Amino acid sequence: MITVQNLQKSYNHQLILRNLSFQVQTGEFIAIMGPSGSGKTTLLNTMSTLDTFDAGRVLIDESDITVMKQAERRLLRRDKIAFIFQHYNLLDTFTVKENIYLPFTLAGKVTPELDGRFHELAEKLKILPLIDKFPAELSGGEKQRVAATRAFLGNPKVLFADEPTGALDTRSATAMLEILAELNQVMGTTLLMVTHDGRAASFANRVIFMVDGVIVNEFYRGDKKQSEFFDEIAEVSHRLGAIESAGTP
Repeated sequence: MITVQNLQKSYNHQLILRNLSFQVQTGEFIAIMGPSGSGKTTLLNTMSTLDTFDAGRVLIDESDITVMKQAERRLLRRDKIAFIFQHYNLLDTFTVKENIYLPFTLAGKVTPELDGRFHELAEKLKILPLIDKFPAELSGGEKQRVAATRAFLGNPKVLFADEPTGALDTRSATAMLEILAELNQVMGTTLLMVTHDGRAASFANRVIFMVDGVIVNEFYRGDKKQSEFFDEIAEVSHRLGAIESAGTP
């Protein structure tokens, strides 16, 4: 689904991503972790075409974004990519349903098929009673479920999530992660999630750890129970935290 080859990115002459290379298989749920400043969000943004990069290649569904023009990137984002962010990105003057439909309305893609998919997702994510409300009337967890409905409505091939549970309490975060994991399984959407939270990462089936712009560790959940996977993530996180505080690159 995604191939990253020798990816480099710098800001103000400081190298943020250092020759990163890895592959993402179709249908994977990957968590990207690392200390603050390790390049997690920069990696997500460059892979998803929200930001440019200095060198290397990124292929999404066999499309090389390196050689794409801006208009082609916009079409790729519209047709194959979706996003969930920490702060929901909902418009206060629009109802829940209008917020969800907005990208499809602008693209002229509102169809009976979309309506059917909307009701199915809205029921699954338990937002049907909310669709005529405005964002100010919703809790944080409800807002994030609205954002997830919007993201999955277009049946994207890839979903990029940047700290999707960062603004939620523990109960709402757990509910959100269970939804993401279920939709990843049911819809087969490839999911990449940046998170600082080991518990959130334990919902994924693969974890990539970054330090100073390079991948320093990665492992798979396999047949492990979620609690066992969390313990493994916590151990590596602790070790990488010690590495960072010691100043080792």
